[in-house]
Amino acid sequence: YYYYDSYYYYYNNYYNNNKYYYNNNKDYNNKKNNTTEEEENDDDDDNESDEYEKLPISDEVELGNPHKKTVTTIAVERTGSRFITGARDGMVKLYDFNGMRKDLHPFREIEPNEGYPVHSLDWSPSGDAFVVATGSNKAKVFDRDGRELGEFESGDMYILDSKNTRGHTHNVTKACWNPIEKNLVITSADDGTVRIWNVDYLGDPRGSQRSVVKPQSVKPGRFRATTCAFNMDGSLIAMALTDGSIQLFPANSKLSLIHISEPTRQEAISYAVFCL
Repeated sequence: YYYYDSYYYYYNNYYNNNKYYYNNNKDYNNKKNNTTEEEENDDDDDNESDEYEKLPISDEVELGNPHKKTVTTIAVERTGSRFITGARDGMVKLYDFNGMRKDLHPFREIEPNEGYPVHSLDWSPSGDAFVVATGSNKAKVFDRDGRELGEFESGDMYILDSKNTRGHTHNVTKACWNPIEKNLVITSADDGTVRIWNVDYLGDPRGSQRSVVKPQSVKPGRFRATTCAFNMDGSLIAMALTDGSIQLFPANSKLSLIHISEPTRQEAISYAVFCL
């Protein structure tokens, strides 16, 4: 009995001591891990705040009467006095910094094509008008106060070669105003073409389409034109396709291909812009 009681006493003491050591160690490790995670989170927050502080933000304000769905495009007039926003709710809102009230609401709202989301907005170089591209196959032009000036023609979708019809046959993906010539606009569309328009002929029986840019196929099949852009002096046109290529054309009457990039990605290019 003495041997059994001694063994039992020794076992209990050993177990309790080790249990205490284990629990203390566990608490220490948990505290250490929590402290490390908190320090890492603090470091991440510091890094994010440092990056945020690098942005040249002096003031921030939230505009009134926001869109009901995602904003897809914003265009600022060249003098900086007005800007317009477009969204998936199909609305375009016009803001005027010089005449803005305290509620920061837009001075006008328009719906270019009922039921279609707004894809693209761009101001004319003089700031007296802007062009709107929606899910429709016809882009529209408005004056600076949001009054419609006209729309481009609609093409015949039953013509096999979309180059032989005056106007896009599928929805427009982008609209850009020439930065120098205030009467020229280009649009890209899902029919795989970029079209050059003369806004002076809006509503004219002869039509406002000036010419058609049709890309060269890099791969077999038909591809959509996802976006287009002018360079800074308006002498070049860039277009991007769903085959991953970017193609450059002169913005004159010849419209012969001058460069084509080899597709380097599997997905379509969604946006293109020229840099200085």
